[in-house]
Amino acid sequence: MTTAAHHPHLRVLGIALALAAAPAWILLLGCDLGATAAGTTIGVMRRASPALGRLRDPDFAEASLPASISQMEGLMELQPNDINLRTLMARAYVSYGFGFMEDHLEIAEHDGTEEEIEQWRNRASLAYLLRA
Repeated sequence: MTTAAHHPHLRVLGIALALAAAPAWILLLGCDLGATAAGTTIGVMRRASPALGRLRDPDFAEASLPASISQMEGLMELQPNDINLRTLMARAYVSYGFGFMEDHLEIAEHDGTEEEIEQWRNRASLAYLLRA
């Protein structure tokens, strides 16, 4: 009787087949690749987040924050309980509200109409509302 021990190439073939089938087994076991990718993205965002504070152009920073916040909101759909993501979002919203919306509100209060003041007051307020 011939066994895999007698034919090493059969052992190699068996290992190769097992490795090739691994992605299918992962899916069958319920691994959510979207959640895994989201977790990786959140980790990268957390490590890269200090770069925003080093931007020298405030107009560029103001224009950039909504896209970052929007991406985080999308990630929240996949990882709603991730504390790192929640912390990043809180910082981004507060930075946007305090750093930019309140500045627009102050300008409107000095030079704007009541309608402009109300618009910026509402936008600034929205930045401080936490997601449940």
